[in-house]
Amino acid sequence: MIKALLRQLLFLFLVSYPAVAKTIDIHATVPANYPVIGDYFKAIGANIEANGFAVNLYGAGEKVGAFDQFDFVASGQDKDNISAFWSVPEYWMSKDSGFVVLGHHPFNLEPIEHLRWLQGDGEKLMNTTYGKFNLKPVLCGYWPTDGGVWSTKLIDESTDFRALHIRHRGIFADMYNSMGAKTISLPGGEIYSALQTGVVDATSWLGLMHGKHMAFDEVTQYYFTGFGWSRPAYLAFNRSDWMRLNANEQKSILETCDLVTRNSIANNKKIEAEYFDIVSKSGVKIKFFDDEIVKASFDAFNLIAANYEYESAKFQIQPLDKFMNAYKTSFWVDYNSQTKMALVQNLLNQTDSYANSAQSTIATSDELLAALQEAEELKQR
Repeated sequence: MIKALLRQLLFLFLVSYPAVAKTIDIHATVPANYPVIGDYFKAIGANIEANGFAVNLYGAGEKVGAFDQFDFVASGQDKDNISAFWSVPEYWMSKDSGFVVLGHHPFNLEPIEHLRWLQGDGEKLMNTTYGKFNLKPVLCGYWPTDGGVWSTKLIDESTDFRALHIRHRGIFADMYNSMGAKTISLPGGEIYSALQTGVVDATSWLGLMHGKHMAFDEVTQYYFTGFGWSRPAYLAFNRSDWMRLNANEQKSILETCDLVTRNSIANNKKIEAEYFDIVSKSGVKIKFFDDEIVKASFDAFNLIAANYEYESAKFQIQPLDKFMNAYKTSFWVDYNSQTKMALVQNLLNQTDSYANSAQSTIATSDELLAALQEAEELKQR
């Protein structure tokens, strides 16, 4: 009788108090209010929260330093909540060469092609590379690419790199070094003055919009479109924390990241189209590298790629002839084309506000893929 009464009381207690939502702490290697990337970060948090989680978003340095987040999450130092960090993998290239292959590198695939690779052969590399460090990765958006170069000097041929001091890092820096340039690593806050005083002649940054926000158009005369197509970002969970989530909870996070990934692909193209016009009107000459420079860069990259590649996971790159065909016909450059921009605007007519709403109406994955494929076909005509 007493046991039955106790069971009844326990049942009443449990149904009277709803389950406490699981809390996820997500760290980003950029400030939470960073243009565009910060919007994607907030969209990740909003959509995960809409699925019943409590979410804490921390920009770089708010709780953990930008380059300490990997070790913080991997080692399980957050004892209270589920922990994850959101970043591009090339930040961790010193830990394992797999991060270079997974990340942003010269002549890589366009985002749609890269997405397909990650859903196939790339998925094994992704899980294996992060898994070595007790992490569970999820592709979760594409950052605007930073393959372009803002320059105070005209770069007419590959030999011009021998006299160039360029702010770059990672495998892009390796490529330019092998072409004779001197590459320098500088924090973002020092680049403007370095260009102004001649400490560097050129720099990379996150595409036209972010370079404009950094006022690089005030201290450079040229912008050369770059060799990088896609810059994937991964949401990496502590593996033990990931296993604390049930199947439906894991599925909801995968769906959130799929949403952010496909919107970021389209949104990045739209932004580059808009800022091509804005930067052109500021007086900066937007130029393409000459074919001879493209070929020299391609050869230089291939010579150093073997230092990073896995035996079973080669860099996913564009064939040179395909790259050169697309390089000067990318539809974000041909922004005056009414047909192309109408297609993009159709696709994006609701994405301007998606980051502020966890329940925004967007195109389905299939519709988005179909529209982007149509755009790729149009640019070849």
